[in-house]
Amino acid sequence: MAGIVALESVHAEQHAVSFTNECGFGTPNLWSAGGQLLSTGGSVTFNGATTGLLA
Repeated sequence: MAGIVALESVHAEQHAVSFTNECGFGTPNLWSAGGQLLSTGGSVTFNGATTGLLA
């Protein structure tokens, strides 16, 4: 009996956000659409879609 092998590839969506504060003061913040603080100036990586982010 012959077997059939199926291969499936997964293409993951990934987004990286980083800040460069060139104004000399203040702290950049990244907020989710729901009001959650995601970053206070450091880089952050998201796996999957990113919508409604506020900087």
